[in-house]
Amino acid sequence: MKRLIGRILLVTIVLLAGVGRLSAQGEEEDEGGGFGAFLDWLHKLSGPRFVGAGLTGFYTVSDATGIRLRLDGVYRTSISEAGEVEPQDANITMITVQPTVEFPLQGIPFDVGVGIAFHRFGGDADGFWHYSIPILAQFRPRGGGRVIPRIGIGVHIFPKFDSEDFAPLNVDVSREDAEAVLQLFLGLEIRP
Repeated sequence: MKRLIGRILLVTIVLLAGVGRLSAQGEEEDEGGGFGAFLDWLHKLSGPRFVGAGLTGFYTVSDATGIRLRLDGVYRTSISEAGEVEPQDANITMITVQPTVEFPLQGIPFDVGVGIAFHRFGGDADGFWHYSIPILAQFRPRGGGRVIPRIGIGVHIFPKFDSEDFAPLNVDVSREDAEAVLQLFLGLEIRP
């Protein structure tokens, strides 16, 4: 089991090392710096905002270690494209299939996860596939109960988008560097 964990971590490090310099969708910076510049940078990470719902299933590899394999399927649609998509009334959809490996942190009810996500973009854009490397952290209470909350945050690292991606729309995403996208998620886990 330790070899499996070591190999997964090694693959993750190699993948992250290969994505190059991350872009925050634009090169302009807040001249004032400080916390305001940080908030501007964080806002730019998300590009067009997406909201959606999905289903997930998991398999516990070992009860002793708590390592789990998870498969997510999610449908999202864009909202609030102002400043990110032209024309502003355009709609972009995204269907995601995402296998991940989750590692529980010992002594606290948090997991960290890494995987690969395959995205099918469509809607008013010409359909195309793209992938990302998700790095996630989630609060997941241990122990009792059949239904427990799953609350998390993550970053999806997308390799650069091609010039024809999202055509005929004009979407503010990096065409030269990798793209980091912030993700928040909330769900319920139903245990057998």
